[in-house]
Amino acid sequence: MQKVANTPTFKLPAAKLCLLIVAGAVIKATAGLVTTAPDKVPAAVADQQDFQIPDRVQLTGWLGTRIAASVTNRLEKLDTTLLLEGYRHRPSYQEWDGEHVGKWLHAATLAWVYSGDPALRAKLDETAAELCKCQLSDGYLGTYLDKDRWTLWDVWSHKYNLIGLVTYMRYTGNLAPPPACRRMADLPCQTFGDGPGQRDIIASGTHVGMVPTVFG
Repeated sequence: MQKVANTPTFKLPAAKLCLLIVAGAVIKATAGLVTTAPDKVPAAVADQQDFQIPDRVQLTGWLGTRIAASVTNRLEKLDTTLLLEGYRHRPSYQEWDGEHVGKWLHAATLAWVYSGDPALRAKLDETAAELCKCQLSDGYLGTYLDKDRWTLWDVWSHKYNLIGLVTYMRYTGNLAPPPACRRMADLPCQTFGDGPGQRDIIASGTHVGMVPTVFG
């Protein structure tokens, strides 16, 4: 399109442009829908829609191409041995390293539900199993030595490990991780509180900003 002399250039705000991109994508129902694992405790109010489940739609056009590239070029190709290194050989090389594998499990599971990519599913199964193998006998699944537990990013890492593994279980139906998840959830509840020998979660040095998202 040629620009007409003395005519101001029309600029579409970024937010509206994103909305138009999404609206312009072709959305279609897919076959072979994933059935999520049932809740152990039924919801007090049943969901009225499930449109947010990733395999209920497929996006085409520019947005669909970008999503497909993220699945095959990023999530599928990421070397998850690097994400597990801090768990296999404690302490990790960086303090916040523990959160990354849980975040990958969450994102990669949703991407697999959306795409049905078999290579991504195989990597998910392997990574979830290997992460659970790193759990210590008392339920600890962090990247610190015993003397440094619960001082900085441990609660944060346990939170994301739980999110990642629960998402993985819910959509794949693989019920191998629940025992690990139960022990992992029980340990912070036993560690923090007002009882004898328990830690104050704020005074311990754990990041205050994350506490509501873990226990809220």
